[in-house]
Amino acid sequence: MNTRKCGLDLEKIIVCACIAVFASIGIIFMLLSLLNIDIYSCNLTLLVLTGSVVSGVIWTILLCRNC
Repeated sequence: MNTRKCGLDLEKIIVCACIAVFASIGIIFMLLSLLNIDIYSCNLTLLVLTGSVVSGVIWTILLCRNC
């Protein structure tokens, strides 16, 4: 008998959010370093927007795959 509960719980949602945020920060800094772009010369608004969009996409993928 399979008694394992399927679906999302609060812990899984929070863990997926943390993974998405850290992965998006890593992706952005990796791209900045590969393209030799100085972080101080970048527009802060665009960096935050890009990080939010990338984090949202990663979080959505993680949540959909764990349902």
